[in-house]
Amino acid sequence: MGIDDDSTDIWKENWFTKYQKRPEELSDVTLAQFVAYYNVHGDGKVTKRQKPRIIRYRSYNMSQNLSDYKREMVTLHIPFRSEDEEILAEMKFIEIYTTNENLILQRRQEFESSLDILKTIEICRDLCREDGIDDDNEPEENIIAEQNPFQHLYDNPDAIVNDDIRSATLHKLGIIAKRRENLMANEDFYNLMRMANEKQKRLLLHVIYHLLSSDNVPFQIFFTGPAGCGKTFVIKLLMEIYNRYTDNDGYCNAYITCASTGKAAVAIAGTTVHTALKISLSRLLPLSNETAQQYRTLFKYVKVIIIDEISMISAQLLIKIDSRLKQITGNFQSNFGGLDIIFIGDLRQLPPVRATPIYKQPKQTIVGPILWRNLKFYELDQVMRQANQQFSSILTKIGNGERLDEIEISVIESRFYSVEEAVTKCPQGIRLFNTNHAVTKYNNQILNSYSEKIISTAKDVYSG
Repeated sequence: MGIDDDSTDIWKENWFTKYQKRPEELSDVTLAQFVAYYNVHGDGKVTKRQKPRIIRYRSYNMSQNLSDYKREMVTLHIPFRSEDEEILAEMKFIEIYTTNENLILQRRQEFESSLDILKTIEICRDLCREDGIDDDNEPEENIIAEQNPFQHLYDNPDAIVNDDIRSATLHKLGIIAKRRENLMANEDFYNLMRMANEKQKRLLLHVIYHLLSSDNVPFQIFFTGPAGCGKTFVIKLLMEIYNRYTDNDGYCNAYITCASTGKAAVAIAGTTVHTALKISLSRLLPLSNETAQQYRTLFKYVKVIIIDEISMISAQLLIKIDSRLKQITGNFQSNFGGLDIIFIGDLRQLPPVRATPIYKQPKQTIVGPILWRNLKFYELDQVMRQANQQFSSILTKIGNGERLDEIEISVIESRFYSVEEAVTKCPQGIRLFNTNHAVTKYNNQILNSYSEKIISTAKDVYSG
């Protein structure tokens, strides 16, 4: 079936997809065997090849990327139906590899005639011991827990921080290090809490319980909801709750608010994720010793990171956020450095530009889905916004793929206008087009309609 030249509805199944859809009688066939010995025809029929293919794969170096090596070997030589659920989720491939090591190496020898199985097993186990993966038989008295060099800042919230360091922190990190001078009056706070609906209140009370209890498990959550459900209202109350119920001397706010874009950050009095955590657009560089110390001084007070509009946060950026927070806190064993972290947004909105969405596996790494899957999920479903409440509910149903009734269809169709009607009723309104060509055509049409034109000449100035 033909498609338009500018259509984006283009999809071609790769070998992973074809393999996961293989017939039931080939359930015991591995991915490597399937690619080498079988053809998949356009109608989905699978036939055996007369001459095997030579397969190619990444071939990770065992001594440099042990985890990726194990994941690759399990994916190639152990049958599966869903890579995400059976292999990647919770890093199951490590246990699968350990249990089936001999079988994997035997099957690997089918495609690598020069493979020395015994030598490979010996190298792998030596590397596992170095990484602390295979040290169950190690004497207990010789195992020393890794110390967090910054733990004293967290164990004693009233510890005295050098005033010079604190002043430097406020000066250098002033965009996120803000004095706690905005605490609400009790009456205002209680009134806002009373205004919350049942689901909003349940989340807010859970956060208060978390802060007042002795439970040290970090509160890491993604909460979402349709337009008008009160996400911004809840964010502001969460900021107030962390300031009220966090045990510190009140010098700085107990939260950092940021968002994927500058416009979204302004709405919650924050900044962008890249600015807040000094994350570059290219590869993540470690903080200098001076900057790292300033962040650690700040994080004596900061207990939660609040990130809004996460639909535009990529999977790669999520990994960078995790790595940066681990470097700052010195806690490399817990996701996001063991800090509370709250992601807010609607994943049905705009995705990240030319990047993998936050909930998918990023290229050439296995960390992203693990971070995302470990977040708790909470949804606000009651629309609180009074204006256009019916229209908002209809848009939510469309986003969820739910069928509209006749009344709702009539409401949508009442918003349809011809080009001529749009020009008459809303000449200055914003237009959305499917192609760049249509955008350019419309912009030129508007520019040509003005008799008085102003030419602004830009002058580039280089510094440095």
